[in-house]
Amino acid sequence: MEEALCNVRKAYRLVYEYQSRIMDLMVCIQHHMGFPYVQGKKLFSDPISPHRNTYFDLFTGMWAWDFMYGYMTEYYFGEINAEDGGTYALSVIHYSDTGFFDSKSEEKSKTESFISEERSSSKLLFYFEYLPQKAKEWIWNVSELAEEKSFATSKHKKTCLEVKPGQKQILYSFDICDFIDEKSTLQALNKFISYCKQNGFNDLEIV
Repeated sequence: MEEALCNVRKAYRLVYEYQSRIMDLMVCIQHHMGFPYVQGKKLFSDPISPHRNTYFDLFTGMWAWDFMYGYMTEYYFGEINAEDGGTYALSVIHYSDTGFFDSKSEEKSKTESFISEERSSSKLLFYFEYLPQKAKEWIWNVSELAEEKSFATSKHKKTCLEVKPGQKQILYSFDICDFIDEKSTLQALNKFISYCKQNGFNDLEIV
């Protein structure tokens, strides 16, 4: 038991270092993509409490996943104006583990339907949406698409969806290992921007 608890302590410290690097990476992406800020939203399971310094209810059947904010998180970077009068918005979905989404099981249990750690991956899914100047509102169904297996799986590469005439969404997946340092991060961002340009968004640049 003492050895097991020591491993738990090591795991928590490792996750702390991992999450610190993810936070630094998101700030780096925000800076180089020229977006105004970065905000986080918990996905996969429920947030424990909407407020700081408050108690939360612990109840039978509550998921341990609720305690793990970094397991799957949306990082939203805000909006920037396009040269044609439209608007761009960007989110990056951080998947620490694609094991649930890679599972072929038809079950929807987020506590049991996982493939092995070795066959899973850790990835980022870039979600980019363009709102034309004359469009009325964003589609922005990022939370829905983030948990759709066709995009969340480790096998997904890149997709462009034209959800309405002239209104496009781009989803582009990267392995987290593609962001090991600033040089590789810039290379990955350039690949993403290149794909956006292939689909008509020519004024995106690395800052």
